[in-house]
Amino acid sequence: MQSDNKTYPVFNEQYEIIDHLGEGKTSKVYLCREIANPEKKVALKLIRNEFIHSDSAAISNIENEIRILYGL
Repeated sequence: MQSDNKTYPVFNEQYEIIDHLGEGKTSKVYLCREIANPEKKVALKLIRNEFIHSDSAAISNIENEIRILYGL
């Protein structure tokens, strides 16, 4: 039996990206596991740089989404 020695990209020295979950106009979402606690999995949403710098309404939308997700 072959062992899984595959390495994955690391984000912010904290999360190992293990799968691409989806993407939209403003962001990409990845399934990650914490490096310090590999049993813990999280969804990591990376917002596209050009969306962040587009206008103040875009920033407001991002902040609103963060508040909603934080409440889940």
